[in-house]
Amino acid sequence: MTDYVPVKAKEYTIQVFPTGETGNPVYTTTLTVPQRSCFIVAAVGELANLSLLPIMEVYMPMVDKRSAYIRFAHLSPNAPSVDIALPDGTVLFEDVGYQDVTEYISVAPGNYTLQAKLAENGQVALTVPNVKLMPGTIYTVFAVGLAGGTPPLDAFISVDGDLN
Repeated sequence: MTDYVPVKAKEYTIQVFPTGETGNPVYTTTLTVPQRSCFIVAAVGELANLSLLPIMEVYMPMVDKRSAYIRFAHLSPNAPSVDIALPDGTVLFEDVGYQDVTEYISVAPGNYTLQAKLAENGQVALTVPNVKLMPGTIYTVFAVGLAGGTPPLDAFISVDGDLN
């Protein structure tokens, strides 16, 4: 994950290179950046079928500064649909498939353990402990990597841009 980069509204040619290389891109596409927009662009898929997935960030002017906000992005190309739940069984997001990005939900600030459970049978595929959610902050939890492959299934959490 990189820092946000301010750019002008226009069409861009985007090239993706292996780390440390600048010669032969493994993927090239165009991306149109609209006026007054904020989004994350994720490289998704495996090298043979790489693509870019723009993930819009939603302007939330009425954010309750006492709550935290969270959403989930499923970016693991070989993992089935998952439910995102707490260990007590509370389901935060249901039946999220590959390249799906949920809406934000409001949660109480605090430390959480998140579980990605297979939607078809509830088996825990990934546990993410110690997720600290601060009040007035907006997060995206990304599932990345490969189920049973390399790199292994993992999650990382980003603090989303200033949407207020």
